[in-house]
Amino acid sequence: MAVAEKLSFSEAAEVLNLTAVSVSRQIAYLERRLGVRLLNRNTRQVSLSSTGATYYEHCVEIVGKFDATEAAISSQALQASGKLRLALPMSLSSTSFAMYLARFQQKFPAILVDASLTDRTVDLVEEGFDLGLRITHEPPPHLIARKLATTYLCLCASPSYLAKHGQPAHPRELHQHRCLSYSHSSDGDNWSLHGKEEKFEIGVQWNFRANSSEMLCSAAKMGMGITRLPIFQIKQDLIDGNLVRVLPDYAGPLMGIWAIYANRSYMSAKVRNFIDHMVGEFSIADHH
Repeated sequence: MAVAEKLSFSEAAEVLNLTAVSVSRQIAYLERRLGVRLLNRNTRQVSLSSTGATYYEHCVEIVGKFDATEAAISSQALQASGKLRLALPMSLSSTSFAMYLARFQQKFPAILVDASLTDRTVDLVEEGFDLGLRITHEPPPHLIARKLATTYLCLCASPSYLAKHGQPAHPRELHQHRCLSYSHSSDGDNWSLHGKEEKFEIGVQWNFRANSSEMLCSAAKMGMGITRLPIFQIKQDLIDGNLVRVLPDYAGPLMGIWAIYANRSYMSAKVRNFIDHMVGEFSIADHH
């Protein structure tokens, strides 16, 4: 295209920051590959052959579409718009987090949020997610992570269960109770509990186990036993009286709520704005 526009190898070479010999070789290679003559040249001038003129017109059209595509993608990267695919743990299916999402979409109406809730470990790149949220002690080392908030696990049960089986006075008494266990827990059935001055590792005997924290929450509210869940997940149920803190002077270790993504270099505006928004939401929640 540069040679066709300048009708000169040397001027095209100058525009492209190449040597005239290099440009000439590339044109010769292109003509051999296509099996046609694109340029007529002699010692004094270069002109387009009829086939070369047709080829040039198609090239202009193709490059124009390519430039438009790049402009659209760059614009999308700068503007908060398009579909945002999120991988969320089941514990974030709570009403409070739904409110965070609602306020996010009010602020950025051009972003379409596509949320998948699962407690399994999701491969963000393989499954095409823009961003994942995970509740864990340490985020995966091969991914970029930003902490949105800090939370902790606490023990809880329904008033009906405690009325029937009693409230344990010490972590060791958990052996005498029905426990509801989370299958994806990093410490398995050995519950870590921290008091003001002591720490316990209690091996619980579970009568019900599930790979969904939401199901464990429902089971606890139905009086099936004592479970251990993130405080933000059960906060409203504690306020409403559906659940009661068990051993309130003891809690599980602190955990982070992390936003994780694959690449820092080309973070789109929709991802960046979502993370910033959630940092603000969790910060406000912590102060209430």
